Amino acid sequence: MSALPDTLSFRHALLAIAVMAVWGINFVVIRVGLNELPPLLFATLRFAFALFPAVLFLRRPAVAWSNLAAYGLLIGGGLFGLLYIGMNGHITPGLASLVVQAQVFFTIALAAYLNAERVRPFHIVALIVAVGGLAVIAMHTDGSTTALGLAQQHPDRIDRAIVCDSPCMSTPASAKQWEERIQIAETMMGK
Repeated sequence: MSALPDTLSFRHALLAIAVMAVWGINFVVIRVGLNELPPLLFATLRFAFALFPAVLFLRRPAVAWSNLAAYGLLIGGGLFGLLYIGMNGHITPGLASLVVQAQVFFTIALAAYLNAERVRPFHIVALIVAVGGLAVIAMHTDGSTTALGLAQQHPDRIDRAIVCDSPCMSTPASAKQWEERIQIAETMMGK
Protein backbone atom coordinates (compact mmCIF):
# COMPACT_ATOMS: atom_id res chain seq x y z
CA MET A 1 0.00 0.00 0.00
CA SER A 2 1.33 3.44 -0.93
CA ALA A 3 1.69 6.19 1.65
CA LEU A 4 0.70 8.72 -1.03
CA PRO A 5 -2.91 9.26 -2.03
CA ASP A 6 -3.99 8.01 -5.45
CA THR A 7 -5.61 11.32 -6.38
CA LEU A 8 -4.60 14.93 -6.19
CA SER A 9 -6.74 17.01 -3.87
CA PHE A 10 -8.43 20.11 -5.25
CA ARG A 11 -6.38 22.30 -2.89
CA HIS A 12 -3.10 20.78 -4.07
CA ALA A 13 -4.13 21.12 -7.71
CA LEU A 14 -4.83 24.82 -7.14
CA LEU A 15 -1.47 25.24 -5.41
CA ALA A 16 0.28 23.54 -8.34
CA ILE A 17 -1.50 25.84 -10.81
CA ALA A 18 -0.56 28.86 -8.69
CA VAL A 19 3.11 27.85 -8.70
CA MET A 20 3.02 27.42 -12.49
CA ALA A 21 1.35 30.82 -12.92
CA VAL A 22 3.85 32.59 -10.68
CA TRP A 23 6.75 30.83 -12.40
CA GLY A 24 5.45 31.74 -15.85
CA ILE A 25 4.70 35.36 -15.00
CA ASN A 26 8.04 35.69 -13.22
CA PHE A 27 9.99 36.07 -16.46
CA VAL A 28 7.67 38.74 -17.83
CA VAL A 29 7.97 40.67 -14.56
CA ILE A 30 11.75 40.42 -14.78
CA ARG A 31 11.64 41.79 -18.33
CA VAL A 32 9.43 44.73 -17.29
CA GLY A 33 11.65 45.47 -14.29
CA LEU A 34 14.72 45.56 -16.49
CA ASN A 35 13.24 48.62 -18.22
CA GLU A 36 13.88 50.51 -14.98
CA LEU A 37 16.82 48.82 -13.20
CA PRO A 38 20.24 47.50 -14.22
CA PRO A 39 20.28 43.68 -14.38
CA LEU A 40 22.62 42.88 -11.49
CA LEU A 41 21.03 45.45 -9.17
CA PHE A 42 17.59 44.05 -9.98
CA ALA A 43 18.74 40.47 -9.31
CA THR A 44 20.35 41.56 -6.03
CA LEU A 45 17.20 43.35 -4.91
CA ARG A 46 15.09 40.32 -5.78
CA PHE A 47 17.17 38.05 -3.58
CA ALA A 48 17.46 40.64 -0.78
CA PHE A 49 13.68 41.08 -0.61
CA ALA A 50 13.18 37.30 -0.64
CA LEU A 51 15.86 36.78 2.02
CA PHE A 52 14.62 39.28 4.59
CA PRO A 53 11.27 37.68 5.42
CA ALA A 54 12.70 34.18 5.01
CA VAL A 55 15.38 34.61 7.69
CA LEU A 56 12.68 35.52 10.20
CA PHE A 57 10.76 32.26 9.72
CA LEU A 58 13.12 29.61 8.36
CA ARG A 59 16.13 27.94 9.96
CA ARG A 60 19.43 27.82 8.15
CA PRO A 61 19.83 24.56 6.22
CA ALA A 62 21.93 21.95 8.02
CA VAL A 63 24.88 22.27 5.64
CA ALA A 64 28.35 23.73 5.99
CA TRP A 65 28.63 27.51 5.62
CA SER A 66 31.01 26.97 2.69
CA ASN A 67 28.38 24.92 0.82
CA LEU A 68 25.67 27.48 1.57
CA ALA A 69 27.90 30.35 0.39
CA ALA A 70 28.90 28.45 -2.77
CA TYR A 71 25.25 27.71 -3.55
CA GLY A 72 24.31 31.36 -3.02
CA LEU A 73 27.08 32.58 -5.31
CA LEU A 74 26.43 30.01 -8.03
CA ILE A 75 22.65 30.38 -8.09
CA GLY A 76 22.27 34.05 -7.12
CA GLY A 77 25.32 35.51 -8.80
CA GLY A 78 25.91 32.95 -11.52
CA LEU A 79 22.61 31.61 -12.77
CA PHE A 80 20.31 34.52 -11.96
CA GLY A 81 22.93 37.21 -12.55
CA LEU A 82 23.54 35.88 -16.05
CA LEU A 83 19.80 35.34 -16.58
CA TYR A 84 19.06 38.99 -15.82
CA ILE A 85 21.93 40.16 -18.03
CA GLY A 86 20.64 37.95 -20.86
CA MET A 87 17.07 39.15 -20.46
CA ASN A 88 18.23 42.75 -20.65
CA GLY A 89 17.64 42.90 -24.40
CA HIS A 90 19.30 39.66 -25.51
CA ILE A 91 16.70 36.91 -25.02
CA THR A 92 12.93 36.87 -24.63
CA PRO A 93 11.16 35.90 -21.39
CA GLY A 94 9.90 32.71 -23.05
CA LEU A 95 13.37 31.61 -24.12
CA ALA A 96 14.77 32.61 -20.71
CA SER A 97 12.31 30.29 -18.98
CA LEU A 98 13.76 27.41 -21.02
CA VAL A 99 17.42 28.39 -20.77
CA VAL A 100 17.31 28.69 -16.98
CA GLN A 101 16.29 25.04 -16.75
CA ALA A 102 19.77 24.07 -17.92
CA GLN A 103 20.66 24.27 -14.23
CA VAL A 104 19.33 20.70 -13.90
CA PHE A 105 22.31 19.32 -15.80
CA PHE A 106 24.77 21.18 -13.58
CA THR A 107 22.89 20.26 -10.41
CA ILE A 108 23.09 16.53 -11.12
CA ALA A 109 26.74 16.74 -12.20
CA LEU A 110 27.78 18.77 -9.15
CA ALA A 111 25.83 16.54 -6.77
CA ALA A 112 27.57 13.49 -8.20
CA TYR A 113 31.01 15.11 -8.12
CA LEU A 114 30.93 17.06 -4.85
CA ASN A 115 28.65 14.91 -2.71
CA ALA A 116 29.35 11.54 -4.31
CA GLU A 117 25.62 11.11 -4.98
CA ARG A 118 24.83 8.21 -7.23
CA VAL A 119 23.32 9.07 -10.61
CA ARG A 120 20.41 6.69 -10.91
CA PRO A 121 18.86 5.36 -14.11
CA PHE A 122 15.81 7.65 -13.79
CA HIS A 123 18.19 10.65 -13.64
CA ILE A 124 19.76 9.56 -16.92
CA VAL A 125 16.34 9.02 -18.53
CA ALA A 126 15.21 12.46 -17.32
CA LEU A 127 18.35 14.07 -18.75
CA ILE A 128 17.85 12.34 -22.10
CA VAL A 129 14.23 13.54 -22.24
CA ALA A 130 15.35 17.09 -21.34
CA VAL A 131 18.07 17.10 -23.99
CA GLY A 132 15.53 15.77 -26.50
CA GLY A 133 13.13 18.59 -25.67
CA LEU A 134 15.85 21.21 -26.02
CA ALA A 135 16.94 19.64 -29.31
CA VAL A 136 13.38 19.81 -30.69
CA ILE A 137 13.19 23.50 -29.76
CA ALA A 138 16.64 24.20 -31.23
CA MET A 139 15.77 22.45 -34.52
CA HIS A 140 12.62 24.53 -34.97
CA THR A 141 14.06 27.96 -34.37
CA ASP A 142 17.30 29.71 -35.06
CA GLY A 143 16.64 32.12 -32.19
CA SER A 144 16.32 35.10 -34.48
CA THR A 145 12.54 35.49 -34.62
CA THR A 146 11.61 39.14 -34.19
CA ALA A 147 8.47 41.20 -34.49
CA LEU A 148 9.87 42.69 -37.71
CA GLY A 149 10.50 39.25 -39.23
CA LEU A 150 7.06 38.05 -38.19
CA ALA A 151 5.48 41.17 -39.68
CA GLN A 152 7.26 40.51 -42.98
CA GLN A 153 5.94 36.95 -43.11
CA HIS A 154 2.41 37.87 -41.96
CA PRO A 155 1.69 41.50 -42.94
CA ASP A 156 -1.99 41.10 -42.05
CA ARG A 157 -0.96 40.51 -38.42
CA ILE A 158 1.54 43.36 -37.96
CA ASP A 159 -0.48 45.02 -35.21
CA ARG A 160 -0.53 41.80 -33.15
CA ALA A 161 3.18 41.11 -33.75
CA ILE A 162 4.15 44.53 -32.45
CA VAL A 163 1.89 44.25 -29.40
CA CYS A 164 3.16 40.76 -28.46
CA ASP A 165 6.81 41.81 -28.66
CA SER A 166 6.38 45.06 -26.73
CA PRO A 167 7.14 45.43 -23.04
CA CYS A 168 4.18 46.27 -20.80
CA MET A 169 5.78 49.55 -19.73
CA SER A 170 7.68 51.46 -22.37
CA THR A 171 10.14 54.34 -22.31
CA PRO A 172 10.07 57.19 -24.86
CA ALA A 173 13.17 55.67 -26.50
CA SER A 174 11.35 52.34 -26.86
CA ALA A 175 8.34 54.05 -28.42
CA LYS A 176 10.62 55.77 -30.96
CA GLN A 177 12.33 52.46 -31.79
CA TRP A 178 8.94 50.78 -32.35
CA GLU A 179 7.82 53.61 -34.64
CA GLU A 180 11.00 53.09 -36.66
CA ARG A 181 10.41 49.31 -36.80
CA ILE A 182 6.83 49.79 -37.97
CA GLN A 183 8.00 52.21 -40.69
CA ILE A 184 10.62 49.71 -41.88
CA ALA A 185 8.10 46.86 -41.92
CA GLU A 186 5.53 48.94 -43.80
CA THR A 187 8.17 50.07 -46.31
CA MET A 188 9.30 46.48 -46.90
CA MET A 189 5.68 45.39 -47.40
CA GLY A 190 5.03 48.17 -49.88
CA LYS A 191 2.54 50.18 -47.82
